Amino acid sequence: MRLRNLLSYADTSHQFNAAETETLIAAIEQLKILDPACGSGAFPMGMLQKLVRVL
Repeated sequence: MRLRNLLSYADTSHQFNAAETETLIAAIEQLKILDPACGSGAFPMGMLQKLVRVL
């Protein structure tokens, strides 16, 4: 549930401690995204917006 809150567009602060935050950042740094449609680029841009919001 905390991760869902982190990825939502609500204006709430995250509920992760420092160690969990570092783990999430490390996971995001290793993240690879594949655009299944290979079309307009809307999917990767949406993913980028989510990641920027989280970070």
